[in-house]
Amino acid sequence: MEALEVAPGRRDPVTLGEGLRRLHEATGEPHGWPRDNACGRTPQPNAPLADGRAFQRERRPPPLAEACHAKGLFDHRLRARVEAIAHGLETWLPDAPACLVHGDLWSGNVLFTSSGPALIDPAVYRHYPEVDLAMLTLFGSPGEAFLEAYWGGEPPVEWPRRETLFQLYPLLNHLLLFGGGYRDAVERAVSRLEAETR
Repeated sequence: MEALEVAPGRRDPVTLGEGLRRLHEATGEPHGWPRDNACGRTPQPNAPLADGRAFQRERRPPPLAEACHAKGLFDHRLRARVEAIAHGLETWLPDAPACLVHGDLWSGNVLFTSSGPALIDPAVYRHYPEVDLAMLTLFGSPGEAFLEAYWGGEPPVEWPRRETLFQLYPLLNHLLLFGGGYRDAVERAVSRLEAETR
């Protein structure tokens, strides 16, 4: 980071969108990573699985829901709802090749430098590309120019649903790290996913 020349006020959403698309073109198998890492202060298990839906179910929202429940941050009913969503992924989310993802791509981990956008502080693994897109849109918007550059046109039809699914994990992580202020956001995401499944 010391080598980066940050350019305050400089934004280049088109180059950021194009660059992130190129990062996501690095596909491989399986979903996960050879070692575990962390998302913030939360340990992040990455033991590889061949199917991305199984990876979501075994490594992402349900384990965090269990941790939030154990900490008294929500009741068993909400935990069961999170688990039901994870167990229903095969009904709508196709399996896909795993791509390289940053893993914690909120706006604070994007720096605009004199040489172009730089991504810092990754929690890297291989999974669905929407992991990064959903994180970027969770607490704001990277802007239409970014999304246009990333997709090169219209977003996929299932984008809103996938956005909500892949925002559930960081919302649960924020609830675990920072407390009850994030519970309503978790419940709203769960309700949206349930509504889409009916």
